[in-house]
Amino acid sequence: MMEPSGPPRHGHIRAGRRFVLGSIAALLAGIGWLYWFPPGQSGFYPLCLFHSLTGLSCPGCGATRALHFLLHGEWAVAFRCNALLVIALPWLAFLAGRRAYRAWNGQPWVPPERLGRWIFLALVGLFLFAGLRNLPLELSKGLLPP
Repeated sequence: MMEPSGPPRHGHIRAGRRFVLGSIAALLAGIGWLYWFPPGQSGFYPLCLFHSLTGLSCPGCGATRALHFLLHGEWAVAFRCNALLVIALPWLAFLAGRRAYRAWNGQPWVPPERLGRWIFLALVGLFLFAGLRNLPLELSKGLLPP
């Protein structure tokens, strides 16, 4: 059964605001942890299962280190760890901000008819990046995390 259109109900706004505040708290805690505990020197961070099993780098390999170096202002090292993440981070921040704004106002996240298209494009990009960084070429070696 579909809900009637119109302004969002008050309960949805409160739930959305709790979601936004909880997300901000979790994000700040994660940023603090990542800032103070370097991924290569702390036993807390998990190893990449895909890399452990195949010896290949997945699209996420080096992302945690990249975020750590970004937090310390080392952009070139972060780009070397995971170029895709560094390039995509402004877009991801925009999407997160839009999601937070909509949740704060009790609005749905995104129209479902557009969500499938974005997921498809993101998956294509991830597979292309993973494929390119694992090719036996000199250029590809620059995309592998140190």
